[in-house]
Amino acid sequence: MTAAKIRLGKIMNGKIMKGIIASLAGMTLIACAGCGGGGGSGVDSKTSAQATQVSNSPCFISDPTASPACIVDGKVLARSIVQYGDDSRLKAVLAKAQSGQPIVIGAIGGSITQGAWATTAQNTYVGRVFGWWQASFPQSQVTLINAGIGKTNSKYGNQRVQRDLLQYNPDFVIIEFANNDAPTPDFQESYRQLAQTIMNAPSHPAVIMLFTMARDGSNSEDNQIPIGKELNLPMVALREAVYPEEQSGQLNPIDITADEIHPNDLGHQIIAQIVAYRILSAQHSTN
Repeated sequence: MTAAKIRLGKIMNGKIMKGIIASLAGMTLIACAGCGGGGGSGVDSKTSAQATQVSNSPCFISDPTASPACIVDGKVLARSIVQYGDDSRLKAVLAKAQSGQPIVIGAIGGSITQGAWATTAQNTYVGRVFGWWQASFPQSQVTLINAGIGKTNSKYGNQRVQRDLLQYNPDFVIIEFANNDAPTPDFQESYRQLAQTIMNAPSHPAVIMLFTMARDGSNSEDNQIPIGKELNLPMVALREAVYPEEQSGQLNPIDITADEIHPNDLGHQIIAQIVAYRILSAQHSTN
């Protein structure tokens, strides 16, 4: 199997695009108020301060079965930031898109990146994130390279990254292997190699490390976070974002998952929201 190359304008009709825009509307204000961006060092004082600043923020995602119904607000988005990392490459691709130049957006990972179990391609987190790129920069032609393949890990990712992703010269890449990599030294090394290979590609893409999780909250992010710190990469995590709501009983994890491992449409929407939030933090930072 190989990656899918998609022109977003061809797969998203007006109704879908309006839905994506609506789902991410208002995030500019949140990011501007709370996300300083640029080279922070993780979930610490900066994230805590951000959570305080956005405590009265509007609701972005609701679940009618939750109590209270709002499951993603500014506090949840603030918690999703594991590390701000270096903003310079994100700023470069944002400037490129703003100027009207074509950009290539990529993602590499397992079945969640591939899109399991979303009801449509547009409802996957990848489809939503890249819908955000096109909606935000209509003057730029956006090409999507989805290199997600189910039941694969970063070891196989290293074998196929050139064929499935880097040959297309991506400007922005999401790496997602938190569910499929084991929390062992050999997988930590394979993840490091993959991240470095992507960063060293001729197109010098911006990279965001994304940590998804199983229904019980398990993943291998603790094995991967040291790589992000070493390379000073932006990192976002689903567990840090919503697990407190799950533990408090506000949110039933069954409501955002299709099975023990994979998100449903609502879960994909939450993942997309936290990724877009980190992008916006770079767009509005002054660092």
